[in-house]
Amino acid sequence: MATTGCLTDDQLNDYANGALDQAETKRIERHLRDCQRCRRKHVAADEDVGELPAQPTVAAEQETEFVTVRPDVKTISPEAGRDSLPKIPGYELLEEIGRGGMGIVYRAIQNPLGREVALKLLPSNLATMRPDAVDRFRREAAAASKLHHNNIIPVYDFGAARGAYYFAMELIAGQPLNELIPRLGEQHAQTLSPARLAALLSSHTPDASGLAFGPGGDDTRTDDSVHGSGTSTTGRGDIYYQQVARWMGAVAEALHYAHGRGIIHRDVKPGNLILSVDGRIMLADFGLAKVIGEDAITMTGSLLGTIRYLSPEQAMAKRIPLDHRTDIYSLGATMYELLCFAPAFPGSNDQQILAAIITRDPTPLRKIERTVPAELETICLKTLEKAPDARYATARALAEDLRRYIDDVPIVAKRVGPLRRTQKFVRRHKPGVIAGVATLLMVIAGALYFQADRKRGHEERKRVHAERQQILAEAERLVEEAIRLSGSGQLEDAVASLNESLRIDPDHFRAHANLCSVMKDLFNSSAIPDPTLLDQALEHCNKALALDPNSPTLWNATGVVLKKLKRWEKAAEAYAKAIELQPDDPYWWNNLGEIHALAGDLVAGEEKLRKAVELAAQHDPPECFPWRDLASFQLFRESTEALATINKAIKCDPNDANARLIHARLRLQLEGYVDYVEALREARNAADYGNRFAGRSNRILALAYLRNDNFDEAVAQAREAIAQGDHPAFNHLIISIAEAKREDIAAARVQLEKARAAWPTEFEDKSYIATADKGILWFDTRAELEEFRGEAEGLIASGSAHP
Repeated sequence: MATTGCLTDDQLNDYANGALDQAETKRIERHLRDCQRCRRKHVAADEDVGELPAQPTVAAEQETEFVTVRPDVKTISPEAGRDSLPKIPGYELLEEIGRGGMGIVYRAIQNPLGREVALKLLPSNLATMRPDAVDRFRREAAAASKLHHNNIIPVYDFGAARGAYYFAMELIAGQPLNELIPRLGEQHAQTLSPARLAALLSSHTPDASGLAFGPGGDDTRTDDSVHGSGTSTTGRGDIYYQQVARWMGAVAEALHYAHGRGIIHRDVKPGNLILSVDGRIMLADFGLAKVIGEDAITMTGSLLGTIRYLSPEQAMAKRIPLDHRTDIYSLGATMYELLCFAPAFPGSNDQQILAAIITRDPTPLRKIERTVPAELETICLKTLEKAPDARYATARALAEDLRRYIDDVPIVAKRVGPLRRTQKFVRRHKPGVIAGVATLLMVIAGALYFQADRKRGHEERKRVHAERQQILAEAERLVEEAIRLSGSGQLEDAVASLNESLRIDPDHFRAHANLCSVMKDLFNSSAIPDPTLLDQALEHCNKALALDPNSPTLWNATGVVLKKLKRWEKAAEAYAKAIELQPDDPYWWNNLGEIHALAGDLVAGEEKLRKAVELAAQHDPPECFPWRDLASFQLFRESTEALATINKAIKCDPNDANARLIHARLRLQLEGYVDYVEALREARNAADYGNRFAGRSNRILALAYLRNDNFDEAVAQAREAIAQGDHPAFNHLIISIAEAKREDIAAARVQLEKARAAWPTEFEDKSYIATADKGILWFDTRAELEEFRGEAEGLIASGSAHP
């Protein structure tokens, strides 16, 4: 190391403060790369970031760049003290929690928010020794900060302090899959019972209460889903394999989200997939990400990512841009290991692994582990196709096929047959195959000549059949395109694609079934709903049922359309048919209970809802929605059982905004259980968790503020509820009461008159209004509205008498 001509303190200070010109800055950076003495001196003098621990040797490849937090493990001693930790403006560093090839990770408090975060720090000495590290560090922060998805670790902040770069991200407690997979293999996870598998996951992921086979990412389902969740099988292997499918489906959805925003990860591997204690599977480390339209971080032709998970196009280091399908391949390689606990391409060195990735197909999973379901093997091997065009077109297409497996419906991917295997063999052994085929053709040419006339008719029939198959394939492609379009909210384009599919094949079952669903969604999303859309939806439901009358999910979808048309009796018949075909599904029973409630048969409604709760409790994990609807029904009946029931719903799914909303309402009006402070807290939770009925949520929040004497907020929330389309009479009365309590009697009278003008006509001959849409049963009563009116009138009269 150089020890002469070292840098002075003034030179180091000027360099750290950015006071030097470009030429002098480059000279000092070259010196710092070569001189260990000056590097140590430079780091020690950096007062803003404190004394940085010595860095380990930086490897060219790191299996796990992202460091996760194990709540039971500390990587520094408690006696170490915080004074020795780096000083980053705006953050209080608490302890070091791990190291990776790209820096050190600390547990920290972000001020003034008081939020606990993971702070990843690239020290100034590492940035100086490896300028490319700065680019990668910045790229990871920039790429991840653009993404806001439930299964992608979010980045909150990025900055630099005296040459040391840092970014703050969500503190994830859990472990990466590269640590979990060997343990799962050792314990033969596919043979464990659900309880033992949950215990195994919990033992390696402390406090992992959310890991008991909960869905990864956005795996919700409402009463109007045409794609049912299916039923879990009882075999132990199926439990584990369904969990793997949920994990991989959640990651595929996260990748699809990133791809849709122009970001290719390029380093998907077990080490970058974190199983968190709350049950989420989290995608980490965007340090090698490629943002479409920007220059890549490495030179064209270089290798990216960990060798074992490279796609063939990465392994060949072609001088062409990679697209999003490289991530699909790498996710498939990870899925392969989760299914059989062995790598897709084993090898003792990088050269062997690269050669296998380029030239060999992976061993079929069921030859390694016979319990792997055939459908999962087919899905996994499709992701590992050498040619990108042979893989799933999008990560969402992969997620949807995994959902089909979970739902126990036919998957789209097809097993590789003899013809496809022959084609692959030909590509790998092209010269020898060409020579052999040429010889064979010469031998049989004469025989074919004499048989030409006889074969002409046969060939013509084959041609016609092939053309027909091509037409049917195009119809199927249009259906798949429509599913993609509807999933991204392009409903009108989806309708056009499905109609074109039916023009080609008028009896295409999936086209009719999806039109039933999409036309209903189009009605829901319209600013001014067109009832003819529901008529068209019902027409396609009936045509699909004529083609396949044994689909319970389609009968359920038909019931949803009939419910929106307020044809209660027909809707009840459709749900009853779904129950006949699949009697153990709580969704059908819940929907049937809602229909009875809407039709006024409260006894039958409660009976069906209790049956839904009974079945939901038998699921592993249990379904949460039936307890919510039953609690709403019990609250309407003024039953004290409502509190215990809604608490079960919240315990089952703490993030269910509708359950929180019902709990808030219960605390506002159920005699003997009124608690205005608790009601306000739960109403705020309902709003924070994203209630899909914004107006209704605003009304309950307004009432909670009113009962807590916060009249300004009560008025503001009630006005917002009216703007969102909620019943105006309720909200005008809330405003009237608030204005009267603020002693603005004139304003209170105005609101009272507006409430009288907006009085619901339904209350002329009914005592309640019931609604059931988007997964929640709700009752508004005439008694509650009249109570509000009496309160407003009494306050106004009292205020008028005592000016």
